[in-house]
Amino acid sequence: MKGKDFKDISLRGRAAFGICCLENALQFYNLNDEGWEILLHKLWDITSTPYEMRPYPTGHEHEGSFSIKVEDLMYIINEYTPECVLEFSTYEAARDDGSEIMTEGEFTILHKTYQKTNQAIDTIIDMIWSIGTDSIYSGINDYLPITIKYVQKIIDVMQSKKILMPDIALFKQYLFDPKARREDYGWGLPFDGKKLSKILK
Repeated sequence: MKGKDFKDISLRGRAAFGICCLENALQFYNLNDEGWEILLHKLWDITSTPYEMRPYPTGHEHEGSFSIKVEDLMYIINEYTPECVLEFSTYEAARDDGSEIMTEGEFTILHKTYQKTNQAIDTIIDMIWSIGTDSIYSGINDYLPITIKYVQKIIDVMQSKKILMPDIALFKQYLFDPKARREDYGWGLPFDGKKLSKILK
């Protein structure tokens, strides 16, 4: 498997592949602390969050308000990554530095969970985050080859550690959306990626 094999797969599909790899890596290293589920819930939202804010449909529990957009989601996810959480020793320090989303309970759980992380896990998380951020402001050009490089980096980590990768066939249904506006063309249609999860049940 090569990163170039993902050329026709949407950014949501590329991110989903990365998250599935992350779940396989967590299981490979027997990392099952509850903090990982908190992070995974945030990451899987990449697949279903619209590119722009949209009103919730009639009958939805949040009817009358608007959904967040991908740009906002990636800002939220950044607060939950090991790099950001482990930068601070206390929740108060994180708040003083500008953390706005995470609760004190989440911080405590994640800070404890991330003590057991490793370079392979951290790299995969960084690459997933990069897949979701590098096209937000620049738009989609030529299938956004930079995110193909991020996918390749995930593949390299998985292969070097001899961790099983998901079948690419699972993601070939998530294609670039030819009917979308040009700037969100590469994101593809939103889908419920949590159905692919091995950890979130």
